[in-house]
Amino acid sequence: MNDNYFIAKNESGKLGVINSNGKEVLEFKYDLIQKIKETNIIQTLIAENSETILYSSKLEELYKGNNITIKNYLGYIEVKDNENKNYFSNSGEKIDEENGIIKKSKLTSEPENIGEYKRVQYTLNDIYYIK
Repeated sequence: MNDNYFIAKNESGKLGVINSNGKEVLEFKYDLIQKIKETNIIQTLIAENSETILYSSKLEELYKGNNITIKNYLGYIEVKDNENKNYFSNSGEKIDEENGIIKKSKLTSEPENIGEYKRVQYTLNDIYYIK
């Protein structure tokens, strides 16, 4: 994953993180663990309740929420739930909407819609659009 951290799976199929000594660093309870494209931010997901937790590269918790969407822009990400928008630099520092990097990058973001197709899902390397 990064430095001395590795994504591992236990016998029940749940994902967690171990260090280079084999010690559990993040509990084996996740259905998904991935590094967000072009960032040092780690995304975890528990599918049962749609809980997402974002971690820094040092596995410090940055954000926790349910049914969130993540938009990856040039230099930062936007994390949105039903009520709030939060912004984090690619290194995991929380930034506000008035930050210059956000205003400058808005023009280069992926479009919400392309014709009849709507952006619905990010993976590690791809953005998907469905009709």
